[in-house]
Amino acid sequence: MYHHPKSAIYHQAMVRSKVLKTWEETVEGFFNQASTLTQAIDFKNGKLYIACLSQVLASKIIAMAKSIINTLNQLLGKVLVYTLEVEC
Repeated sequence: MYHHPKSAIYHQAMVRSKVLKTWEETVEGFFNQASTLTQAIDFKNGKLYIACLSQVLASKIIAMAKSIINTLNQLLGKVLVYTLEVEC
């Protein structure tokens, strides 16, 4: 079967896009207004990078990371995210 040379790159881009879009839905289920104070900015090698405008919220996200990651992976339909990095 023929595979386009860039098919792996396209697949990675699609997965990255899906993970970044799913962040907002996931985090809103944990914290009110979190979707307005955070943004998923990148996803590489199982690590989701989050920009956050509130240090208090960033601390809460870090404390709840395991539950947030579990919910995120459930919404994605498979385990893609292993860790979060939150930056303020």
